[in-house]
Amino acid sequence: MICLIRNILLLVIFVSFTTFSQRIEKIEVNKNKTFSDEEIEEWAGLNEGQNYFPGILDSSYSRISSALSYNGYFNFSFEGSQVEFSSDSQQVNLLLNVDEGQPTVIKNLFFSSSDSLNIENYLSSFDYLKGEIFNRYEIESIIGELLKNLENQGFPFAKIIIRSVYLYDDSTSEDHLADLNLKLEEGRKSRIDKIEVVGNNSTKDYVIIRELRISPFK
Repeated sequence: MICLIRNILLLVIFVSFTTFSQRIEKIEVNKNKTFSDEEIEEWAGLNEGQNYFPGILDSSYSRISSALSYNGYFNFSFEGSQVEFSSDSQQVNLLLNVDEGQPTVIKNLFFSSSDSLNIENYLSSFDYLKGEIFNRYEIESIIGELLKNLENQGFPFAKIIIRSVYLYDDSTSEDHLADLNLKLEEGRKSRIDKIEVVGNNSTKDYVIIRELRISPFK
């Protein structure tokens, strides 16, 4: 008897949940000029047909904000976004107003080193960023390439530290600008002292080492 009552209660809860669950029928993106509707919907993590929950817009704002900031857009607005319910409250339309605003552009780039290095050898890797949008993906890609080159030169412990990012507006043009302060720590130079090949049964060690195209003491 107890099991029967429990099963009936579970069934009632399931039916109630299924009956009253609200689903997103339509997603409308407006005011965006730089990024497509599809990109913004993907950033927001929204799909037509998914369940609606209170706070879904706030969650979407957070994800979209992160994506816009990564792409150099810090002055965005979601003003006018809203949720619209159908007459029976079962269907939901989401209206997303995403005004990206003007991008932030890199004005100055300061590059220093704690070691006795010729900074000029590395500045060229970053110079072209001046005047470009402050895109974190692009900056991280350049840093990755420079660290890879340093590793190939015998500096596997090198690192580049972003010491500060100063965001400000030009009082005359009202452009959004950024000054980037980077520091290079080259670290200790290293070299290969010994190459040991293990597990090869038929191929000679020197053949494998030759194909690696690296040698000890390099």
